[in-house]
Amino acid sequence: MRSEIDTIFTIRALAALSIGDSVYRRWLDAIRQCGFDAIALDIIWELVERRKGRFDFSPVFSLIEPAVAAGFALQLKLNTRLRPAWLGRKEQLLCGGARPRHREIFDRPVHTLADESLTRRICDFYRHAVKNLSGYPVISYQPMFSYAFETEYEFYQYADYSPQAREQYSRWLRQRHHTPEALNAHWGARFKKWPDKMPIEFHGDSPQNPAEPDCRPRFVDFMKFREDSMRSFIHALARAVKETDPGAAFCLQVGRIYSTCAARRGTPGIFKWGADADEIIVDPSPADDIGFAVDSARPWGKLCGVELDGPVAYHRNLPAPIGRHYPEHAAIAARHGNRRLYAANFTGPREFSHYAQSLKDAVEAFRANKRTVRPAHALYISKAAVYAFHERQIPCYKPPAEGSPVDIISDDLIAASPDCLAKYKTICAPFAPVVNRAVAPLVKDFCPDGIIDEYGKPIS
Repeated sequence: MRSEIDTIFTIRALAALSIGDSVYRRWLDAIRQCGFDAIALDIIWELVERRKGRFDFSPVFSLIEPAVAAGFALQLKLNTRLRPAWLGRKEQLLCGGARPRHREIFDRPVHTLADESLTRRICDFYRHAVKNLSGYPVISYQPMFSYAFETEYEFYQYADYSPQAREQYSRWLRQRHHTPEALNAHWGARFKKWPDKMPIEFHGDSPQNPAEPDCRPRFVDFMKFREDSMRSFIHALARAVKETDPGAAFCLQVGRIYSTCAARRGTPGIFKWGADADEIIVDPSPADDIGFAVDSARPWGKLCGVELDGPVAYHRNLPAPIGRHYPEHAAIAARHGNRRLYAANFTGPREFSHYAQSLKDAVEAFRANKRTVRPAHALYISKAAVYAFHERQIPCYKPPAEGSPVDIISDDLIAASPDCLAKYKTICAPFAPVVNRAVAPLVKDFCPDGIIDEYGKPIS
């Protein structure tokens, strides 16, 4: 991994292909003048495997070779959102027969994560991509299957509702509970036999008072299953990359880890389902606390990157112009120990040129403020509580010194490295009314009295 690369500008491949070679090359020169040292591009499955089993990476080479000639390293996003037509609709849809809380608003929803044959085809695409592109200066490969270039479900699509996922869920429950009678006793259900396709009923809402935790065994089991399903899928992708190029770095990108719609998208579980990653990119909204976003990812101990959104998001979320906020947010990310700065969602060369000075200022501010941080204070956020309250009650947290970095730790980090708690002078737990029983012995000393486990049972 080329860890010295620290500023990356993201270009969407379709946009780059649409502007012509000469305009694209001038745009690359302008990006270079702003100080960026890498380009992030999406490698679109639909473009390179138009016929089943026949790969043609010439459209990719037409974008990569000018970027490398201009002195850029590459961060490559393996885009399976845009899929070959020969797959057909059956294997692409998640929402068939489901009732998600919000109507699917995008033209191509996330493909199922649970179909083994589709996963094998995706892994085949990954292997061919890495084989054909590993000769270039690639800093990492990232799975990308959502509209926002992220490795997670869409904003309005919180689960895999496909028949394949329901079959996988049924198998998972059988391994966990063994008999319909045991499942009925746990859920309070009335199954006479195992359903071949277990219904998935998940809308991201508690059926009762939102001030009360959602500790329904059915809901808790589903959240655990969803993490296991995601982990299996991501592991297959990571293995396809690493087996093809053992020296390759595997990267994941998510929006937020603990806030807004994060729980419904499963992001608090990234330290479990994303264990194969070498780098994590967090992609906060312009209105989010950038330091909090970095503090949420940095304790993982992997390379941490932050993506700053484009002008449309800044103008929508903040009253002040992007020219002020972009350098400020870049500096905050650096002061919190972030190692890579990504800039994304600029529509093309014209919009880029309008904001070129702001981007240059952001690159300079990021590099001027980069530092290694070792916080003495930690904030424990219970993953079980974030899920149980559907992220509605995550409190604002002020570190001991205003604006100083703090490690935000959760269940999976603690379970993976219990000794990590000993390095902190103080550990605060402002949001742990529900705690996963598996880590309760490790965290109960700094949690408030009267905590319950994820199923609503008291923890002494």
